[in-house]
Amino acid sequence: MKNLILCLGALLLTIGASAQKQDTSITTTKEKTTSIELGVRLGNNFGIDAVLPFAKSSRAHLGAEIFSDGVNLGAYADWVFAINEAAGLSAFMGVGPEFYLRNNFDFAVAGDFGIEYNINDFPMKIGFDYRPSFILTGADFSTSNWGFTARYQF
Repeated sequence: MKNLILCLGALLLTIGASAQKQDTSITTTKEKTTSIELGVRLGNNFGIDAVLPFAKSSRAHLGAEIFSDGVNLGAYADWVFAINEAAGLSAFMGVGPEFYLRNNFDFAVAGDFGIEYNINDFPMKIGFDYRPSFILTGADFSTSNWGFTARYQF
């Protein structure tokens, strides 16, 4: 029993010491939290892209994409991380539902991964993202949803 308590104490001390380490190359973003962004997404289709901030490091990312046979609507919860070595550059990842309004209605769960750059002295962000999705109603996996974005910050 003594050995178990000693091992647990050593484990807790090790975890506490490693949790205090602050030397990381990626941290949560320090950008202002009040900027709403609206823009376009160009890739394998055309879309309207919007961002609504929750806090310094999380946001709602909304998208509407136009296909030749219908529309895709998506809403993603993103977590944003500033890359310390490059001012204005950040990466994000998230997940959310997608609704395909085409010949058939489809529902999907999609990832949202990307990188974006905040242009200094001008309220614009440009970026690249990738949104793989698992279509639940058709049991299919789509990997072809990518795009370049340009969003104006209000």
